[in-house]
Amino acid sequence: YKDGNTDHFANHIQIKNCDIYYNGYKKMDDSYIIINGYKVYRTANGILIGEDIIPEKDISISYCKIHDNGLSGYDHGIYAIVDGLTVERSEFYANAGNGLKNADFDILVNGVWRKYGDHWLVKHNIFYQNGTSSGRGLFNVNFPGQGKVYNNIFMENESKGAEIYGDIEVANNLFYHNCPTCQTADNSDDLRASNASNNFFDRDPLFINISGYDFHLQPSSFAIDAGKDLGEAYSGSAPDIGAYEYGQTGFTPQCSDNQDNDADGKTDYPQDPGCTSPSDNDETDV
Repeated sequence: YKDGNTDHFANHIQIKNCDIYYNGYKKMDDSYIIINGYKVYRTANGILIGEDIIPEKDISISYCKIHDNGLSGYDHGIYAIVDGLTVERSEFYANAGNGLKNADFDILVNGVWRKYGDHWLVKHNIFYQNGTSSGRGLFNVNFPGQGKVYNNIFMENESKGAEIYGDIEVANNLFYHNCPTCQTADNSDDLRASNASNNFFDRDPLFINISGYDFHLQPSSFAIDAGKDLGEAYSGSAPDIGAYEYGQTGFTPQCSDNQDNDADGKTDYPQDPGCTSPSDNDETDV
């Protein structure tokens, strides 16, 4: 808000370690936002990021739990209209609509119509039992969009594990028992995508404890060392399929993973000024 004009939008904001419930955080019309350690649950409609007149870009969501939101198939865990959305190491479960949904819009920018909702990166997430009122784990309706969907788990989502349009690379994902009432031999109940490879379908992955939401792999799981190399660190002879590497006790925060995640020449807490503690998952300097 400035000089009586309300049409100003914030950017370069970090939101960390919050619990949002019942009322929810309905709309973000901002750019360059980092959302880390969020819990959003039992809200009317989860989180809406962006709208069809303001192009949002470069939103990062990590280490969040988005669950039990919404009352109908139109209410999603997260609904985003964003260029450059990164969603990683988060859990989406029991949302009424889709766990995560994006939509594209043609927006007039400087006299030129441009399609927004592109360049997504979705990796190391869990999408479980979404669509309690009809929906998918992940629904990307942007066409022609570009992006990557890597090493996620899609399990027991109501109408489909993931439905993805555009030039989205889909690899090393694990799909199991999606759309329980419409199992098909061609795996269309699990995934619709035009650029998919090395994904596993409807074979018991041998998770440690599904009812306890523990999706780590047992030692005898076929998913161990079965992935293809996508340029990320792994143990064993090859990456694993799914969200966790075998033996990994949880997601390692950026500030203790021995990597220079923000390319500032400094690594982890306390050397990197962007780290407030070893458990901080964002090395980006404020």
